[in-house]
Amino acid sequence: MVNRLERPNGTNLTVFDLKNCKTLFISSFFLTTLVFGTIINVPGDYSTIQEGIDAATNGDTVFVQAGTYVENINYNGKNIAVIGEDRETTIIDGNQNGSVVIFDSIVGSAVVLADFTITGGNAYDGGGIYCTSSAPIIRDNIITGNVSETYGGGISCNYSSAVIINNTITSNSAYYGGGISFDRYTSSVIKGNNISGNSAEQGGGISCSVFSSPDITNNTISGNSASTNGGGIYCYYVSSSTVTNTIIWDNTAPTDPNISVYSSDPLFNYCDVMGGWGGTGNIDTDPLFADPENGDFTLQEGSPCIDAGTPFFVWEGDTLVNMSEDEYNGSAPDIGAFEYSFPEPENYWQNLALPQGYERHISTNGQDRVITAGLDMDDMQFRIYFSDDSGDSWNDIAVPDISSVTAVDILLTDDNNIYVP
Repeated sequence: MVNRLERPNGTNLTVFDLKNCKTLFISSFFLTTLVFGTIINVPGDYSTIQEGIDAATNGDTVFVQAGTYVENINYNGKNIAVIGEDRETTIIDGNQNGSVVIFDSIVGSAVVLADFTITGGNAYDGGGIYCTSSAPIIRDNIITGNVSETYGGGISCNYSSAVIINNTITSNSAYYGGGISFDRYTSSVIKGNNISGNSAEQGGGISCSVFSSPDITNNTISGNSASTNGGGIYCYYVSSSTVTNTIIWDNTAPTDPNISVYSSDPLFNYCDVMGGWGGTGNIDTDPLFADPENGDFTLQEGSPCIDAGTPFFVWEGDTLVNMSEDEYNGSAPDIGAFEYSFPEPENYWQNLALPQGYERHISTNGQDRVITAGLDMDDMQFRIYFSDDSGDSWNDIAVPDISSVTAVDILLTDDNNIYVP
């Protein structure tokens, strides 16, 4: 990405936004990984999603254009990707006729369900999505308004290792796990999900049971309810969940409203748990959601969850969290599903006269800076010196071809950067 900043004289300074460039590269790389097989277009090639799946072979992608598709789909054991155009406008409505999406006994790691709204499911097990003996990637979906008689109103996983990332899972209901149920030897990865407004008898947000061991990292679990216990998370019968960098807040139940544990051994570390919980780095402080009443669980400025998570965590020899610096903002990951986005810096143009020894004090957003200019006698290079802490620490920028210039424009920003043309 290229940004052009206007100087006072009307000319432009070009700055490359490397962070966004990297984002575009990653997106392009992901897209190229999908095009090695055939791309089947719905409704261009087939009128229904299931017809597109039936026509696909392993490695193919079924791309679904925006619209509402009233159907229930089954991958039928195929190692394929089914991708919607936009999760807000590409809707699969199960019409209260069983699970909306079924993954059953799929061998392979290219199974993807992404960018849909999944709704209208009503099943005995897995209202929105039912996953058994499979390892799909379920990402960037809205999973809402689904019902299960037993496990997983939104998603039910058993004997599986699904990767569930960046979904909004809300307003689903079940007996166990209104949002998600992990049952029977399931070892899923669940990261970056907003799980809110779900309900169950036990485990309003998440239920973990029967030797399941999901890795639950950087999620927000809030506003869920259970009619008996475990409004947020219910862990029982020899399950061993690891929960890290996760907000578990303002869930309700008559007993253990946020976390309920019975005959299991979960780990909670670097979490914000309402009412508190034992573990390393856990806090019990209002996370300061932006607007939870209207479904906005991003963090406000000043939230105690900002930079309060951990990028790396090892427990008994197992690496539970290992994040690179480009995966988070600030000095450490935030707790919760949504990284706080720091405001874009405001730009300040100042005109600095060049005589040696000139010094100027300025303030940007209340932070004092000292600017001075002078000739470096070691290399006879004119340099601009600036501080970001009132003069205690200095940096310098060489200004070339300065002999015929009487003034220079300097762009100061409140992220401690100075740009010189």
